[in-house]
Amino acid sequence: MEVLLTRLFEVYMDNNFNLEASVISDDIKVKKGRFAYNISAFGLFLFGIISTFFQIIMQIALIILSKGDPSIASSDWANYVLILIPMYVIAFPLTMLFFRIAPKAPFDKKKIPVSKLISYFVMMIPLTLLLNIFSILLASALSDGSATNPLNDLVTEVNIWQIGTVVVLAPIVEEMIFRKFVIDRTRQYGEMLSLIFSALCFSLFHMNIFQIFYAFALGLLLAYIYIRSGNIRYTIGLHMAFNFWGSVIPLTIGSLVSDEVLSSLQSSDAATVIQTLSPEQISGIAIYGMYILAELILFIAGIILWINSFAKKEFRIEQASMELPKGRRFKTAFVTIGFGFFLALCLYGTITTFLA
Repeated sequence: MEVLLTRLFEVYMDNNFNLEASVISDDIKVKKGRFAYNISAFGLFLFGIISTFFQIIMQIALIILSKGDPSIASSDWANYVLILIPMYVIAFPLTMLFFRIAPKAPFDKKKIPVSKLISYFVMMIPLTLLLNIFSILLASALSDGSATNPLNDLVTEVNIWQIGTVVVLAPIVEEMIFRKFVIDRTRQYGEMLSLIFSALCFSLFHMNIFQIFYAFALGLLLAYIYIRSGNIRYTIGLHMAFNFWGSVIPLTIGSLVSDEVLSSLQSSDAATVIQTLSPEQISGIAIYGMYILAELILFIAGIILWINSFAKKEFRIEQASMELPKGRRFKTAFVTIGFGFFLALCLYGTITTFLA
């Protein structure tokens, strides 16, 4: 144990020893980079395994409590408590402490205009919608149409627990871990590599085939915004807005119109169906139609913004202070013990969730 601690201290001091990048050999850069990426991956693995362990403990506790009061198992807060306490109260603080092992690189904060932040949000819509459709088709093909998104069972209605977890806590914790903690420690070894590592880990950690592809794309965009600004508040705000638009809004509007009414409107005699509806149902249909129209407008606007951004070459990757040599980047970031543990955990969670 003493030898291990001594070695960690030596590596830590080595990573904090400031030398001019121009005189640092490629081997030293790779050594420092591998340490940073290994610690980052281990930190993510610990976050996942600690969350899972205490979720099991909480689940056992709820089962015991529900024997005395059966209503507990079916209560609105039960499922959210299984997430809130293990992940946000226990695992997150411990993970934050672990990440301190690896040093952070200096980060200059830059302001992003509100108009640009709004543009980024609009660009998220087509990016995630198209990849979400792809994920649904892929899951259906792999399961012969039997697979269902586990989120549909968790997020079924709008309540204070859903808003607090999905819209507030999840964006804060996910942005702190997958953007700030990871990128602060890996950006100096190459911005592109740091972007890909952050986004890939973010997508894998969802452990849900219905989310993995659009989460990767969303993670790339959020990571880029953080790298260019150095301000985690921007990505937290955008993440909150995205989750609010994608969960609270559709669930609220969906509650205004029943599935039966929507199905009947798709018939050839929709005009007759409308005449039989109550004023409240007609209002619900009107609001639902406005939401679909808004989604379509945002989708088209997002496509235009993406085309315009690429045409103007707005996305740029800058040379990092400790840029890893070509040919050694992938192995430095992804061929580590930490990433192996993290990948195994995520694949296990993804497969078991998919087969459940």
